[in-house]
Amino acid sequence: MRRFAATLAFLVTTAICSGVQAAEDTTPIVRIFEFVVAPDDLKSFMVAGQKNVEASIRDEPGVLSMHCVADRDDPNKLYVVEVYQSEAAYRSHVATDHFKGFIDAIKGKIASRRVIETTPKVLGSKQFSWTE
Repeated sequence: MRRFAATLAFLVTTAICSGVQAAEDTTPIVRIFEFVVAPDDLKSFMVAGQKNVEASIRDEPGVLSMHCVADRDDPNKLYVVEVYQSEAAYRSHVATDHFKGFIDAIKGKIASRRVIETTPKVLGSKQFSWTE
């Protein structure tokens, strides 16, 4: 009987831990990037960024959304908000050729960069696309 109870406890613990791992693997990832771009490089940064966003949304099912907005008081300060289905989707994204092309295209154009890691609480969206 003790052996059965121990085996049952092991199986329950394994199932619970597997469930926790599965939940962690499917938690959305939201990252916010703050870029300050040199004024002369803003247009080329935006062209490279738009190519990356378009390819990411079109080709990567784990990329749920990507948004780039400019600070109203400082148009050279940009915020990029990215939402991924999971950490695995994010890792897949940074391994793509279009992302690597974006990184190459913006080298030397960034005066400063900050990454804000977040914990998603409530996410919602309607499918739309808009470009300035």
